Amino acid sequence: MASTYKFTGCMQSFNDLSGLTGKTLEIRCKAKCNTEDTSKIQIWAACFEKDVLQSGVNGDSLTGKTVWSDLSAKIEINTQTTAVLFGVTGPKGSTFYLDEFEILVNGDLYKDFTPRKEPLDDRERKWLDKHVYPFDSLTTDFEELGRAVGNARIVGLGEATHGAGTVTMTRNQLAKYLIKEKGFTMLALENSLNVIEAIDRFVSTGEGSIENILKQTFNWTNNQEFAELILWIRGYNKNTDKKVRIEGVDMQDFSGILGRLNEMSEGRFYQETIHPVDSIIRYVDSEHRRNKGDLWNIPIHFTEEQRTIITASMSRLRQWAEKEIPERELRNRFLWYTNIVEQYMEMDTAPRNRFIADNVVWLSKQNPDTKILFFAHNSHVGKGSSVTDIREAGDHLRERFGNDYYVIGTCFYQGTYMAGNIYKNNRYMTVSANPGMPGSYEHLFESLKKPYFFLNWRNIPKTKENAWLFQPMLFRIVRGIWNNNEYYPFPLTERFDAIVFMETTLPTNPLRDIK
Repeated sequence: MASTYKFTGCMQSFNDLSGLTGKTLEIRCKAKCNTEDTSKIQIWAACFEKDVLQSGVNGDSLTGKTVWSDLSAKIEINTQTTAVLFGVTGPKGSTFYLDEFEILVNGDLYKDFTPRKEPLDDRERKWLDKHVYPFDSLTTDFEELGRAVGNARIVGLGEATHGAGTVTMTRNQLAKYLIKEKGFTMLALENSLNVIEAIDRFVSTGEGSIENILKQTFNWTNNQEFAELILWIRGYNKNTDKKVRIEGVDMQDFSGILGRLNEMSEGRFYQETIHPVDSIIRYVDSEHRRNKGDLWNIPIHFTEEQRTIITASMSRLRQWAEKEIPERELRNRFLWYTNIVEQYMEMDTAPRNRFIADNVVWLSKQNPDTKILFFAHNSHVGKGSSVTDIREAGDHLRERFGNDYYVIGTCFYQGTYMAGNIYKNNRYMTVSANPGMPGSYEHLFESLKKPYFFLNWRNIPKTKENAWLFQPMLFRIVRGIWNNNEYYPFPLTERFDAIVFMETTLPTNPLRDIK
C-alpha cells in the first residue's frame, strides 16, 4: 500500500457531474478493521438535488476483518442530481484503515484533475507581485481592501480553519478597518444566537465578563484572539453613535433557543409546548449522535408525528407573540427564535448552510440600513459547493444580494493551529499544518516570500499571466477536525472574490481547556 490512513469516519463529495447524467457512479476502496471486534464498517453514497437529499445506498460492509478487503457502493445519476456525497463510516469510537479510493463511471476509472506542479514563471510572478497588497500584523490602513469592497452591504470574512490564531487576529484587523472606514455595524457569527446575545450585551453595555461569556460559545470564538476583537468593539462603541451589534446565525443550540422562548413567554407555555418539544429534539439528537457519530452533515431524521408536534407548538407560540408582544423588535426576535427551532428540525432535508444564509438575510431585512460582516469558516462564506457540503451559505447570499455580497477567504502556508485530532478521539489540541504542497495555491502564494498579502480578483480579466489563478488547484480545507488529508481540489476564484494569505500561523489560545 502506497499510502494508508486511519479513520473513525470520513466523507467526500463529488460535485462535477457534467456528462454523468444517466450513468452509474461507483465508489470503491480497500479497508480493514483495527481489531477483530464486531464493529460494522459501511461504505455508502447519497444523491442530492440542490439542497435536498433524494436517495442513498449502503454498499459493502465488513466486520472484524484485519486484512485488506474491497468495499464498493454504486449510485445512479439522474437529470436532477447536483452532487453526490459518499463516505465510509463505523460506530463512534471504532477505528479502521482505508486505502486506494477510486471513482468509476459505468465501470471506467474516473480521471480527476491534475493539479499544476510547476512554479510560477517570470510573467506569472510579476503579475502576482503587481496585484497583491502586502501588509503586516500592525497594519491599520487597508485602502486597497476598501476599494475592493466598494459599496457591498454584506462582506463574508472566512477563516482557513477554526483554530488558527494568526488567521483570527488578521481577520480582526480587516474587521476593524471595515467598521471604522466602511461603516459596517453588525457582526453575524457562525455561532448560536442565544449565546451570542450575551456578547452583544457586553459590547453594548459592558454587562458581564467577556471571558465567562465566551466560555459558553464554540471553540472558534472561545479564545483570546477573538476576545481581543470583542474588547476593541466595546471600546469603539463607547465613543460612537454608530454602535456595532453582534448576532449569531447558526441553529445548533436548540436547547438554549427553547430556553429563551420560555423566558420571553414568562413560562406560560412550558408544560404544554416547550418541554415536549425539548424532549423530542433531545431524544432525536441523542439517537443521531449515537448512530452517526459526529458527522454533522449526515441528516437528522424526525418522524412525521414529531414534526407535527414541533410545527404546531411553534405556530402556537407565534400566534401568542403576534397578539401579546407589542414591541416590534422584541416580537420579531421571538418569532425568529421559533423559526430557528424549525430550522433545526428541517436539517434532514437541507444543510445548515441554507439556514445560516436565511438568518443573515433576516438580519438584513430587520436592519435595512446596516452593513453586515459575516464571520464563518471559508467553506460557509464561499460561493458554490465545497468538498463536504452541497451548497454553501455564501452561495445563497450571492443569489440574494448579487454583487452586494463580497467574500474574502483566508489561507496560510505553514504553522500550527487548534483542532479536534481525529487520531486522538477528536481531542481539541494543537496540530501541525502540512506545509503548502506542490499543486496548491498556498505553495504558489508562498513563492512571493511576502508574509501577509491581500489579493482581489473581482472584475479582473483572465489573462495568460493569471490563468493559473482561475484554474482549480489544491487548497487547504480543515474545519473543526484535523486529519492528514488537508488539501482538496478547489476553484479559488469561483468561491471567493479575494484571498488573504499568511505565510505562517500560530494556534488560538483557548480561554479554557476544551475536551
